[in-house]
Amino acid sequence: MTEPLDVLVIEDDESDYHLISRELARGDRPVRCVRVDSRAALIDALEHGHWDAVLSDYYLPGLAFADCLSFVRGRLPEVPLILVSGGIGEEAAVEWLKRGVSDYVLKDRLSRLGDVLARCLREVDTRRSRQIAEAALRESEARFRATFEQVAVGIAHLATDGSLLWANERLCSLLGHFFDEIRDTDGRKLIDPEDQGLGRRLYRRLIVGQIDHFSQELRCLHANGTPIWCNVTLSVARHDDARPDYLIAVVEDIRRRKHIEQQLGEALAEAHRADAAKTRFLAAASHDLRQPAQSLVMFVALLKNKLSGGPLATAITQMESAVGALTGMLAGMLDLSRLDA
Repeated sequence: MTEPLDVLVIEDDESDYHLISRELARGDRPVRCVRVDSRAALIDALEHGHWDAVLSDYYLPGLAFADCLSFVRGRLPEVPLILVSGGIGEEAAVEWLKRGVSDYVLKDRLSRLGDVLARCLREVDTRRSRQIAEAALRESEARFRATFEQVAVGIAHLATDGSLLWANERLCSLLGHFFDEIRDTDGRKLIDPEDQGLGRRLYRRLIVGQIDHFSQELRCLHANGTPIWCNVTLSVARHDDARPDYLIAVVEDIRRRKHIEQQLGEALAEAHRADAAKTRFLAAASHDLRQPAQSLVMFVALLKNKLSGGPLATAITQMESAVGALTGMLAGMLDLSRLDA
C-alpha cells in the first residue's frame, strides 16, 4: 500500500482549503492534509510534524508570506513549497520563485495542483539522488586520493604518448622532484638512457591488449642525475570500447634489494675464489709432500730392519706410526683436491 503524502496547507479560508484538499485527492497517491492559519500554528506544525510538501496562500491576516517562506525554508529546506493564491500577479510569483518557492498555482486553476505537486516531488527525489551520488563520488575520490598519496610505492598516470599526467607524493619524493616540475614530461626522460629501450616489445603487446600488464627492472633518474633501481609495473586503463585511455605505472624502489644482491654476489665470488685457492693448495701440498713422505716411510723401514730388537726399537715403532699417519693425511688431501676439481 502506498504511503500517504503529508501536506501542510497554510490557508485562512476554510472553503479554499477544502477545494485544495479535494483537488489533491484526485491524484494517484493518497494525501493527508493539515490546515494552519496563524504564525503560532505554523511554527508548531513545522516543529512537530513530518511534511512531504507545503502549500501556502499569499495573503494571510497577521502572517506575511515572506515569514511563511522563512519559517518553512528554515526547517524544511528540501521540501516543496507551492504558492497557491488567487490574487498574486505573474511577475510577483516569478520573483518568489527566485527566492525559494518551488512553484505557484492560481486558485482559479487548481486543476493544475496535482501535476505541479507531483513534478515538485519528483524534482526533490532527483535532487536527493543526485546529492547522494555526488556525496558517494566525493567519498570515493577522497578514498582514492588518500590511497594514491599514502601508498608505499610510487604511482603515476601517463597518457598513451608517454607524457606524465599525475604522480603521487611517493614517486615525486623518490625522483627528487615536485610534481609541477615534471607534469606533462615525457616519462621516458625519467629513465636512465641505457634502460629506455627495455620492455618496448612488451609495451606494444600491452597497448594492443595482448597482455594486461608487465613488470621491468630498470634505473630511473633522480633529479640530481643519480640512477635509482626500480621495479616498474605498467598497465592500461581502457575505455568501454577497449581503446587505451591512460597508462598506470607502479614504481617500487628496489635499491635495497639490489644492494643486498650485489653483496651476495660479491660474497659468492669471494667464496669461489677461496674455494679455488683451497683446491690449488691441497693439490700442491699433497703433490709436494707425497715424495718426501714416501722417503720417510722407506727410511723408517730401513731403520727398523737394522735396529730391530735394540734399545731404539720402541722409538722406531712410534716413528713408523707417525709416518703412517702423515701418509694417510696426505692421501686424504689428494682425494679431496680431486673431488673439488
